[in-house]
Amino acid sequence: MNRDADESKEDFFCEALRRYGVEPISTDRSTLLDFRLVQDLGIAGDDFEDFFEIINSMRPVSGKLPRRFIPSELGSDAYHVAQATGWLSKKIPWLKRWHISRIKCPSITLRELFAVLYEGDPAPGSGQRE
Repeated sequence: MNRDADESKEDFFCEALRRYGVEPISTDRSTLLDFRLVQDLGIAGDDFEDFFEIINSMRPVSGKLPRRFIPSELGSDAYHVAQATGWLSKKIPWLKRWHISRIKCPSITLRELFAVLYEGDPAPGSGQRE
């Protein structure tokens, strides 16, 4: 049953990412649900708002994600995301890894994002259980 639930969640995010048109900037994860929103997918700032609209249109959300997981467009984390997705980083893999390693906002995986938005779980690191 857990495997079926994970496959359903993975299909959901696969479709959402296809609609959004993003390709992971890091592919070091074994499953799509383990990809981190900012560090692996490069979704930050206003881009998250666009991604959120897509997932909300596919399945209305019931939870809320704290802003600490989404770096501002003007912050250094968003700068490193932009550099990691740039043409130079695509040609020089160590440069991409370096920029990804500089992203300091807390990470949240797609699995955790689903739990927060759809299953009522508290955000990772909040220390709360509802």
